[in-house]
Amino acid sequence: MLGGGPAFQNRRVRMPSPTITSAAMDFRGLAGLLSRHLYHDPDVYLRDLLQSAVDAIAARRRLEPGLSGVVSIEVVEPGELVITDNGIGLTGAELVELLANVGGDSGQYEMVRRRPVRFERDESSRHRDHVGQFGVGLLACFLVADEVTVLTRSAKDPEALRWHGLGDGTYEISPAESSLPIGTRVHLRARAGVSFGHVSRSARRYGGLLPVPVRMGSTQVNDEPPPWELPALTMDRQRENALGYARRVLDLDPLDAIPLHADGVRGVAFVLPHESSPHRDRVCLRRMLLSESAERLLPDWAVFVRCVIDADDLLPNVARDGFVEDERLAAVREQLGRCIRDHLVDLARMWPSRLAGIAALHRPALAALAANDGECRRLFDEME
Repeated sequence: MLGGGPAFQNRRVRMPSPTITSAAMDFRGLAGLLSRHLYHDPDVYLRDLLQSAVDAIAARRRLEPGLSGVVSIEVVEPGELVITDNGIGLTGAELVELLANVGGDSGQYEMVRRRPVRFERDESSRHRDHVGQFGVGLLACFLVADEVTVLTRSAKDPEALRWHGLGDGTYEISPAESSLPIGTRVHLRARAGVSFGHVSRSARRYGGLLPVPVRMGSTQVNDEPPPWELPALTMDRQRENALGYARRVLDLDPLDAIPLHADGVRGVAFVLPHESSPHRDRVCLRRMLLSESAERLLPDWAVFVRCVIDADDLLPNVARDGFVEDERLAAVREQLGRCIRDHLVDLARMWPSRLAGIAALHRPALAALAANDGECRRLFDEME
């Protein structure tokens, strides 16, 4: 993690006695930096808090393999939101470490820019990732709130702690009630107010594929598993599962569904029921939504499909709304294109009427594929 800047190093933090700092952290200024340069959707605070909660649960499961993790979201009243997880929690030292990295003169932007992009193997790296991700989520709260309270108790330390921060930079760390269960609770008061419906939609949008139950009241918002995880004994059943998912989740009635597999990537490509359009794909990184309008994930000719994919190891860009254009993404793009191409070849051989329906609507895209593929060109020509 990055070292703290002079502004923080000159302060002294004693635990567990209450500690109040001066207004030097500039949370509101950092929120402006985030919104100008990184985040364009204010609801990303919820995404980052969900990611932090899932990471915390994963960390606690390494200590307690049988743990049943859960994240709960509660709208206490309009404008007040509480997000609770039963993850590993934070110790006093980890809170101080987090604030040191936020408090430096250059640390604020760098902390977000260099946030962890994958799970590391060794425990010390996992610890840094968990603390760093929580710091990102905490900072993102000030996109929408002027007041944030964190109650936390670590699985590694019996002392419960309370962190209370204001947008003017003032914060306080103090002991919390000893009865606080292991985990973390984030309470924020939003400036514009938040409604149950809005938060529920955002939680379902960002966390719909998360592997940990996310609940609002008695409702689990991520109860719709991705189609590639649904049981299917036959190809027809697999196809029907995917088509049903598109209708329920994407409000799309596709002509066909194409399974996608690449290195560290799973997904489905849905053949659009209307004329081809620029790529607007739904992409997730380790089950967390990055974007619903990602570009450059598929070959240029594949404009007749919209895909939903989850990647394990692709590198997210700084804003976390897509992937970095590098060798890994180029290799995945080629593999996904091959999946679509091979599916079309199979249709030409076994279900020509299905391919004919696709070609009737998407002939220019198929022609672009066939232009540099002799087998496709021959099979498509035989359909004429």
